[in-house]
Amino acid sequence: MIHLQTFWVVSVALMLAAFGVRAEPATAQTTYPFSANYDILATAKDLTPNLQQIFVPGSSADAPYGLLQTNSLSYSQTNFAIRFLQFQH
Repeated sequence: MIHLQTFWVVSVALMLAAFGVRAEPATAQTTYPFSANYDILATAKDLTPNLQQIFVPGSSADAPYGLLQTNSLSYSQTNFAIRFLQFQH
């Protein structure tokens, strides 16, 4: 009985050690400087009287790292009777 428990404990310890040996190394996040000018054109599409879909595509001639295109899709909810405006991204 003692041999069976010892075998089980050693097996579990070896299995856990194997997981530790194969762990991927951690890498830190790197921040790169970024500055660019984009030409954009925002268009709004009425989905309901109080809900609009806003699409904003754009392009840049000077953006670094190959980030020459941008696209944004947002929704806005309005109720002008109570002066309410909300954007969801």
